[in-house]
Amino acid sequence: MLHTDLLAQCSSRPPVAASAAAQVTRRRELVACFPHALTSNPYLHLLYTSLAQAGLEQDRDAQFTVGWLWAARRRVRSLHIHWPDGLYRHERGPRRLRGLLSWVKLGAFLVRLLTARLLRYRIVWTVHQVRPHETTSKLRDTIAALALGHLSHALITHERATACHVQAELHVPKRKLTVVPHGSYVGVYPRGRPRSAVREALRIPESNFVFLCFGELRAYKGVATLLDAFAGIPAGRAVTLIVAGHPKDRALAETVQAAAAKDPRIVPILRFTLPEEVTELFDAADAAVVPRTDGGTSGSLVLALSLATPVIAAGVPGNVEVMSGARAGWFFQADDTASLGAALEIARSDRADAQARGKAGLQLALERPWAKTAARTAPLLMPTART
Repeated sequence: MLHTDLLAQCSSRPPVAASAAAQVTRRRELVACFPHALTSNPYLHLLYTSLAQAGLEQDRDAQFTVGWLWAARRRVRSLHIHWPDGLYRHERGPRRLRGLLSWVKLGAFLVRLLTARLLRYRIVWTVHQVRPHETTSKLRDTIAALALGHLSHALITHERATACHVQAELHVPKRKLTVVPHGSYVGVYPRGRPRSAVREALRIPESNFVFLCFGELRAYKGVATLLDAFAGIPAGRAVTLIVAGHPKDRALAETVQAAAAKDPRIVPILRFTLPEEVTELFDAADAAVVPRTDGGTSGSLVLALSLATPVIAAGVPGNVEVMSGARAGWFFQADDTASLGAALEIARSDRADAQARGKAGLQLALERPWAKTAARTAPLLMPTART
């Protein structure tokens, strides 16, 4: 049974943000964003480029320090936090030292949040997930999330399901939460080589049904489960699995390489993917697989829809919401290898159906222009917004 019923069970649903027609002041305002940018994902660039059209420009010199907060207090009025773990985690040095220094950095993070409130900055947190995917201390991550949730003036989520999770975990007032759909990636990546050329280069027969697992290789993404599920497809099936993305987890990369050495149907592309390669990989595929089951916002899912590729995803509430039910793909039971294997078999059994679901996914993505996302986000970042 899929978890669509959980959406109905969330009795305290936050309101969806005001329509894109909402007017915001055209007076130039500066907003500090943390982190400033992402190296492998255009999400922040697309968001702040669109926000600039609504009168909010990103201050690229921002630093989350007491000194900077004091110096910038008359110039920058809003702080917009996306992934806060970099602000309170220490990532270098021996493991034990990292843990100790992370507690010190967490203390500094709390002081800086309180300083920002005292200096009357408006603090907004876009909650992509309540806690980081890879945790070294659940207690530390929980303290950070609780503090940020309650000291923020507003919290944004990209799905109602994530908003419900925020309420359940952080107990923030409903009035603080606003759902603003994640913008799409339609037209963002340049066209690459034609499908036939890419398949030829990868030595994939045109008759094969190709599954693509795309994105950074990290443990939480469920790639190991996908490999196990794919291994269950009989050897006679004309299928291929491409695993493409920069390996952030060495052990997982070795697992993918070992699986590919045993099964020639697996094609590993374990490196940073160039922008022009993104579109051509999805064009070469018949279905994308997003095996992560932890909930939260999946940019890989939105990317697949944007490139007209049907998606096999865990039937968790956020995915069901983004995919508008099963219009744009197929669902499997979270953390269930057999269920994922069955979904792979169903998808590959009907290529025409897969193409139809891909077109439906593109239509869903077209309903998510960044201009609309920015128009709904901008009023929440304005210093005159109601707290």
